[in-house]
Amino acid sequence: MAPLLNWIADALNNWQAVIPLAPVASVWVLYYQTKQQRKFEAFWNLYRQWGSPEMRATRRRAATLLEQKEYLKNPALLTVDISDVLDFFDTLAMLARKSIVDKNLAWHQFYWWAVNYWYASEEYVRQVQAAEGEKTWEDIKSFLPQLMKREGQNQRPDAAQLAKFLDEEKGLP
Repeated sequence: MAPLLNWIADALNNWQAVIPLAPVASVWVLYYQTKQQRKFEAFWNLYRQWGSPEMRATRRRAATLLEQKEYLKNPALLTVDISDVLDFFDTLAMLARKSIVDKNLAWHQFYWWAVNYWYASEEYVRQVQAAEGEKTWEDIKSFLPQLMKREGQNQRPDAAQLAKFLDEEKGLP
């Protein structure tokens, strides 16, 4: 009986040492839950924005312009539509870099669009960067290799894949 009483006494003594830590643990759990909720809310806001009627219209126009490549002949056609799509992905990449958006969620939801829009707009990006500076869209440029590695892809989409992708985007409802 004495060993059992000693064990109970030790347990009670240990709980007395742990009880003051309970508020600290509670604050940490609350902080962690709030941080995770904010990360998901940031992701969810981007997800809703990407699928919004306004962004779908922007994507349709951007895909049409990228396919026609008229902006190459006439720099006055450098358009806000293509820039808006690239800005969206640059923002996603910046938020992922700062751990505001989970990188796995970003990869899972946006990988295909990000890679295809980036490579479909390479010439456009060069023109804009020549005018505005190399820092334009630097976050998405550095994030793409991470996305491609996570996807297990080490090659850029070929011309046929990009053409198919742009056709799909032009047909968005």
